[in-house]
Amino acid sequence: MSFPTASRKEPAYDAGQVDAFIAEARVAYDRYNAAAPALTAGDVRRVAFDIAKHGYSTAAVDAGLERLEAALAELEREHIVMNEGWEGLSRRSRSELEALRERLARPAAKRFARVNIFTTGYRVADVDAFVDEALAGLDTSSTLRASWVRQALFRSQKGGYSENDVDVVLDQLISALLAAGQA
Repeated sequence: MSFPTASRKEPAYDAGQVDAFIAEARVAYDRYNAAAPALTAGDVRRVAFDIAKHGYSTAAVDAGLERLEAALAELEREHIVMNEGWEGLSRRSRSELEALRERLARPAAKRFARVNIFTTGYRVADVDAFVDEALAGLDTSSTLRASWVRQALFRSQKGGYSENDVDVVLDQLISALLAAGQA
């Protein structure tokens, strides 16, 4: 798989790193072993590449990685269904989403650890607004999608929420939504 190169003024991913990861991912996918996967959907979500001149378009690579993540999540779901049935998958999904709902339902401005007043973190108001929307999506019949969570952007703020704490919970939410088939 080849990606388009970025224009001179656009940020770009290092083509060698992307090509190496995609080659490894292709082998891992073709030889997928649910008991001991060489690559998981979470691994794809957390991969990072250096920024380089004359590299691949970040938007194109990110879109390809999102498709790969969804494909691996589907293999993971199929494995659960084969071992535990649809009821097992449903039970797992409900349990994971309920635990996340409880985590996200903490009071506004106290949902995540804060960084000290001299350190930059995520803007509290942005994260809380996002969490409120996510909770509404979990609490209604509307389908919350992992792709929507993936696109979350937060401005920075001194003394804001810890970026790591927020990112870990959003990663868990994406995993739970993918497991529920809500890519």
